[in-house]
Amino acid sequence: MDILTASEAQIVLFWGPQFVALYNDAYAPTIGSKHPAALGRPAQESWSELWNDLKPLLRGVRESGKTFSAKNRPFYIERHGFGETAYFDISYSPVRDDDGSVGGVLCIVSETTEQVMANQRLREKEAALTVSEAMARRQADELASVYTAAPVGLAVLDRDLRFVRVNERLAEWNGRSIRDHIGKTIGEIVPDLDEQALGIFERVLAGEALWGQEVAGKTPGRPDGTSIWRENWVPLRDAEGNIVGITVSAEDVTEERRARRSLELLNRVGSALAGEHDLERLVQMVTDAGVELSEAAFGAFFYNVVGADGESYTLYSLSGAPREAFANFPMPRNTEVFAPTFAGTGNVRSDDILADPRYGQNAPRSGMPEGHLPVRSYLAVPVSTNDGKVLGGLFFGHPETGRFSGLHEEIVTSLASQAAVAIENAQLIRQVREANETLERRVAERTEELTKLHETLRQSQKMEAIGQLTGGVAHDFNNLLTVISGATEMLRKPDLSEEKRVKYLDGLTDTVKRAATLTGHLLAFSRRRVLQPEVLDLNIQLDALCEVLSRSISSNIEIVVEPSNLIARVEVDPTELETAILNAAVNARDAMPEGGTLTISIRDYSLGKDDAVAIEITDTGTGMTPETIERVFEPFYTTKPVGQGTGLGLSQIHGFAAQAGGAAEILSKVGVGTTVRLILPSVDKQPRASGHARGDATLPPGLRILLVEDNEQVLDFAERLLVDLGLEVVTAHNGADALRIAQEQDFDLVFSDVVMPGLSGIDLARQLHIRAPETPVLLATGYSEQMVGEGTAQFSVLAKPYGAETLTSAIHSLLVTPAVPS
Repeated sequence: MDILTASEAQIVLFWGPQFVALYNDAYAPTIGSKHPAALGRPAQESWSELWNDLKPLLRGVRESGKTFSAKNRPFYIERHGFGETAYFDISYSPVRDDDGSVGGVLCIVSETTEQVMANQRLREKEAALTVSEAMARRQADELASVYTAAPVGLAVLDRDLRFVRVNERLAEWNGRSIRDHIGKTIGEIVPDLDEQALGIFERVLAGEALWGQEVAGKTPGRPDGTSIWRENWVPLRDAEGNIVGITVSAEDVTEERRARRSLELLNRVGSALAGEHDLERLVQMVTDAGVELSEAAFGAFFYNVVGADGESYTLYSLSGAPREAFANFPMPRNTEVFAPTFAGTGNVRSDDILADPRYGQNAPRSGMPEGHLPVRSYLAVPVSTNDGKVLGGLFFGHPETGRFSGLHEEIVTSLASQAAVAIENAQLIRQVREANETLERRVAERTEELTKLHETLRQSQKMEAIGQLTGGVAHDFNNLLTVISGATEMLRKPDLSEEKRVKYLDGLTDTVKRAATLTGHLLAFSRRRVLQPEVLDLNIQLDALCEVLSRSISSNIEIVVEPSNLIARVEVDPTELETAILNAAVNARDAMPEGGTLTISIRDYSLGKDDAVAIEITDTGTGMTPETIERVFEPFYTTKPVGQGTGLGLSQIHGFAAQAGGAAEILSKVGVGTTVRLILPSVDKQPRASGHARGDATLPPGLRILLVEDNEQVLDFAERLLVDLGLEVVTAHNGADALRIAQEQDFDLVFSDVVMPGLSGIDLARQLHIRAPETPVLLATGYSEQMVGEGTAQFSVLAKPYGAETLTSAIHSLLVTPAVPS
């Protein structure tokens, strides 16, 4: 390596199979911005723009072991961010290893660009001098030698655009001899010049020099018959400065442009392939690009799928010809021509496949079948993955011979490498997609199956729950009916003492209340109870409830009340709220037979994103097991001994909370205690002022009442009750009759059932509000789906069962403040 550091000559050592570049400091300015990145890198990476010229030189020296020298050799190079043609005196010598083999190539370079350009400028300057006969004779020999040796095409035209001088290179490009050029116009030599080209010559004759103009034209002998030249047109002046002609210099840049265009196309195709995952579109894109890059007449991609006969392959895409061109032909067989491609052993390129010794060696056709696309030039490249798996092959053909060069083969090989990666990725993505679709289908099928199983289980559990509920209701109502039946039977005895009669009547009253409570709990659990919500301050409500709790709870249980420090207002049915708290307190009492502490606290809470208030009833009793907690809200489920509980208390709490827009929770631990948490949405409203206490209300005698009830027994009972209260009663059996009667007579109040066939009580109230807005309406119901759905805020409602006291209070309240249905 001493020669690299010591010498002032421009020296490059290309070492190894990849020709890794090592050079001295004197050489660095020659490559401009490539330095220092080129140092230690393979020559193909750093000198890609001239690799097609450099590669055969390096390989030739390495393989032959002989020195190669040349003077003023032109190279197109890129330095300082620009491309240019530079000239060098070069000497390539083999560098041998210790064993005598050639390990590298030593290149001594001397750039002669300035000298060559100076000579060219000199020639141009001389050409511009007066074309005198003496000068012409003096320069004839010099110009002849220059024109003969020049690597570019040169010519001189007079003002009539006739050739005065032309060199062999330009004459060869034009397909005519030098003799044929002299004296003829450029239009005669190049007959296909257009007006634009002629206009360019006029600009030059007017004094404008045009440099680096690229011109495309027909060239005999080229595969596609066209070439691209980079031309310079300069005015030729005499000694007085008059323009007497045009000097022309031309450089063939066809291969350079073709390589650059191919590289750009490869890059575009590579980017497109990276984003394309549809296998059919992807392979078609590759085939189309291959036809364009190889300048083939047609091309195809055959997928490497071997048939049962071991010889057939599948046509995947076709370019440059209709697919019908192969429709009547069998797929290619495993012949000597196709075998290297589908086996992945190498490329096949033939200038004339019909003359190839591998062609026509297989029966029965011994060649292409009749009607096959005409193929003379042939190029085939395997599409293989990195691990050697052959995915298929790219095949290109042309009806003319000698159309595919080594450059075409290299470009298509690069395309095949990109295609292999893209196809493999697309296949993987397709497999993943198919696997996902299969998984989704299986999940959907399994989900449907589980849904059916869950529905069957739910239906089974529903029927079990209905059976349990029905049994519980039947049991409790049979108990109540036993009391009613026995009491009514005893009351019919004429010799029954007054004391016993009173006891039996009190028993009947108590039984009716228990039946009403039972139905209320059932409706609350099913969220079907008709609620009459009011705005309540829970702190005040809890204080009022403490006295009731103290009478219901054993004396050995301490009651602790923890009100909220903030205003805790909710909008609920006050009766249902009291019932829920009492139910929880009674359960807590039963869980502490030996005494304990019952704590009732009010806390701020959150219900989703909304503000809420939580009422927590906590005991220090026996607690519940997880199994019990799971079923604790089921109706008629109880852990108490028979006769000590209905199993409806906690279910009423759950149903009330849900119907009020809140929730109920149970927190319990065996041996520690239980907390029942009733969560209700908080409101920012003012509580209603207290009205008359029940029992204080009286009705003025003589009030006219329209009683509407479709049940005969209830109608008779209500009519007798109202008459006994001193009121005048007119009855109607349905809403339509009531509406007609109300239009014919005046009434102080309409008292109607809600659930009736035809016109319901709610619809009747709305009609009366329109037709007789001054007449108040009182509705009575035990249960109404319509009222549950629409609410009771706009109606006055009396819950069934009712008695004289509750009916009197309801009528009195309505007459004082009538409700206005909306």
